[in-house]
Amino acid sequence: LRQGKELYAQNLLEGIDTAGIYCAEALERRRLLLLGQVSGEPRAAAGLPSLDEELLLRAREALAENDPSRAARLLDAMEVRDSPRWMLLRGLACMGRKEYADAVSCLRLAEGSFPEQAIPKLELCYRELKDYQNAYFYACKQKK
Repeated sequence: LRQGKELYAQNLLEGIDTAGIYCAEALERRRLLLLGQVSGEPRAAAGLPSLDEELLLRAREALAENDPSRAARLLDAMEVRDSPRWMLLRGLACMGRKEYADAVSCLRLAEGSFPEQAIPKLELCYRELKDYQNAYFYACKQKK
C-alpha cells in the first residue's frame, strides 16, 4: 500500500487462506481492515469481529482515569448494551457526570450481578437525588 500498489495489495489480501492454522482473529481483522481500505468497498467492515470487549476495557480505563464522558462514549459505541457489566460501567459513568437518575436506572440492573459495586453507588445516587428512603434502604443492604 505504501508503494502505491493498491491492486496488487487487494489481490494478495483476497487470496489469503483464512482457514489455515496461522490466521488468528487479530490477523483476519487486520486483513479485512486493509481490504476495505484498498477496495473502497463500503461493506468490508461487515466481516469484522465485534470491538465490544476492547471498548469495555477502555471504558473501565477511562473511569479509572476519572474521565466519565469518555467512558460513556466508549460504552455507547458497543454493539451489546444490555449486559450487567455494561450497566455497571454505564451507571458509574453517569455518576461521574452527575446524572444520578440515569445512574440509578443502570445500577439497579447491574445490582444482581455486581452487588458489592452497585449497592454502595446506589446509596450515593439516591442521597444525591434526595430520596432518603431509598438511600437508607441501600445503606442497610450494605450492612448485611
